[in-house]
Amino acid sequence: MLVTLSNYVGVNRLPKPIQFSGHKDNSIKERFMDDMTGAEILAGEIAAGIKKDSSLNVTEYYTLAGKKLKLTTTHLQKDGKTVSSIEEYSPKTGKLLKETCFQADGKTLSWVKEYSPETGKLLYEIGFQADGKTLSWVKDYSPETGKILKATKFQPDGEKTDYIEDYSPETGEMIKETCFHADCKAPHWVSDYSPETGKLLKATAFQTDGKTIYYVEDYSPKTEKLLKATAFQIDGKTIDYVEDYSPETGEKLKLTYFQKDGKTIDYIDDYSHSTRTVYNADGTVAKVKKLS
Repeated sequence: MLVTLSNYVGVNRLPKPIQFSGHKDNSIKERFMDDMTGAEILAGEIAAGIKKDSSLNVTEYYTLAGKKLKLTTTHLQKDGKTVSSIEEYSPKTGKLLKETCFQADGKTLSWVKEYSPETGKLLYEIGFQADGKTLSWVKDYSPETGKILKATKFQPDGEKTDYIEDYSPETGEMIKETCFHADCKAPHWVSDYSPETGKLLKATAFQTDGKTIYYVEDYSPKTEKLLKATAFQIDGKTIDYVEDYSPETGEKLKLTYFQKDGKTIDYIDDYSHSTRTVYNADGTVAKVKKLS
C-alpha cells in the first residue's frame, strides 16, 4: 500500500539513539522496548554496548543468546562530533529499518528512508527542503521488489503538488508523468511512456480545468521523435489542426487545418513541396499556391 501525504505531514519520529551504560538489567530491556515501539518483547537477558570505529561510525548493539545484532549506526561528519546520518535496525532480524540523513548542522533533516521489516526492501523516501520540515519530494517503492512505484514533487509550500511520476512495478520504468497547473489541483499535461523501454509515447496538454484537452502529441516508440500533433478547439473534442512529422528527422512534413466542424479540411500545407492546397466546402480543391 502506498504511503499517503498524511503520513508525511508533521513527521517528527526521529531516531532516538539508546545510551546504554554497558551493564545488564531489566531497565535496559525496558528502555530498549520503549524506543523500538511496536517490537515484540525479547525473552532472555540483553547485553548492550557501543562501538566506535575508525570511519567515524558509532554502532549501538545488543547480544542475545550469543547473537550480536545492531540497533543503530550513527555516521559522523569529519569533525567526529556532528551527525551525518543515522541507521536503525530491527531488534528481531537485524535488518535495516530506517535511514535518516541530516544537513551540515547535524540536526536539520535532509531525507528519510524507511524499509520493510519483512522483506528489507525500501518502502519510501522523504526529501525535505532547507528548513528540514517542509516536504520537497516523496518516493514510494514496492515492498516486494524494492522498485520505485511513484515519485511526487511538491511546490515550495510542501503541500501543493508540482508533478507526479508513476513507474511500472514490473520493469521499474517511468510510465506516466503528470504536471499540474499553477493552482496545483488540475493536470496541466500528462506524458505516457513505454513500460518496456521508458521512451515517451504520448503527451497530452489540458486546459485550465484539467479535463478539456488542448492538444495531443504522439511520438515514435523507436526514435522517440514527434510523429503527430493534434490541436483541439475550445470544446476539447473538435479538431482544430493536425501536424505530421518525420519519424527519422523530426521535421514537420504537413499541416492540416480544419474548418469549424473539425472534419472538413480548410487547407493543407505540404512542407516537402512548399505548397498550400486550399479546399472548398464540398472537399474539392479550390487552389494550390506556393508557401511564402
